[in-house]
Amino acid sequence: MTPEEVSALILRKMKQIAEDHLGGPVTDAVITVPAVFNDSQRQATEDAAVIAGLNVLRILSEPAAAAMAYGLHNQISGERQILIFDLGGGTTNVSVVVFYEGVFEVKSTSGDVQIGGEDFDVRMITHFIEEFKRKHNKDPSKNKHAKQRLRSACEQAKKTLSSSTQASINIDLFHENIDFKSTITRTQFEEINDDLFVSMRTIIETTLRDAKMDKSSIDDIVLIGGSSRIPKIRDLIREFFNGKLLNQSINPDEAVAYGAAIQAAILTGNKSEQLERILSLDVAPYSLGIEAKDGQITTIIERNTTIPTKQSRTFEVSPSYQADKIVTELIEHDERRPTMPMTQFFL
Repeated sequence: MTPEEVSALILRKMKQIAEDHLGGPVTDAVITVPAVFNDSQRQATEDAAVIAGLNVLRILSEPAAAAMAYGLHNQISGERQILIFDLGGGTTNVSVVVFYEGVFEVKSTSGDVQIGGEDFDVRMITHFIEEFKRKHNKDPSKNKHAKQRLRSACEQAKKTLSSSTQASINIDLFHENIDFKSTITRTQFEEINDDLFVSMRTIIETTLRDAKMDKSSIDDIVLIGGSSRIPKIRDLIREFFNGKLLNQSINPDEAVAYGAAIQAAILTGNKSEQLERILSLDVAPYSLGIEAKDGQITTIIERNTTIPTKQSRTFEVSPSYQADKIVTELIEHDERRPTMPMTQFFL
């Protein structure tokens, strides 16, 4: 199965749950994606929705959705500058959003598609497998059933460590009929994930730099995603912002879905006075440009430009160019990632 087909199975199940709850057909959807998803990833998400029988009204970035949820939930006056820290299962995204008179304008966004809540689980799995090998001189890493049971136990341990300083692992007949019991402290958990925390701080610094803002100018900090409850992450962010309190007015697990529902209501003509004053303006997560024959890229739209937008450039064709048609390629690019072709034009 393709990734789109797997995703479609999940979306189809969600569609069924919604229909059972509402007692009628569900045909339209607003779907959220990590802010740093590129064009092909967003298109793949939309393709999955179509396979699932859904008409996609909009693909919305998760920080933009969270900002809408924040705006509807809080009574805000004047201009406020908000930092949204989104720690999903497989990605980390940070966005700076400026709110004024009902408009949420994303000023910058940055992130890493290789760092997410699941990475903390993987680190714990590796930690416990190494411990089992030391204790029993047996390697369970190739035992898929054992690893799945350990993964579930580690996910629960991660949640436990958000409210306790120690968590226990207890798996009967874990590998080759050997029971496995162990504990992990919050300090140990933080040590085996130290580099992930450092990377998250770097993402925050990059986002502020791209927004041309100092950390002292941030009025509110909103954390979303279940793993944002990890105490070390909250401590790291509070420390970075010199002890500033975190805004906990919205549920980290539900904020993005709540924002998507708000966007769906707006797009389908909801006349609520509260919704009429809300507008969310997102940004392009990558620069867009044209690649020349020599491999040089001319940027047309800069990363973090407010969208929708329109730009134009004039190019000259070399007199020696003899082809019947001109082929140009539109590229998404970022100095931190390889170039990503979007589409070709034939002139």
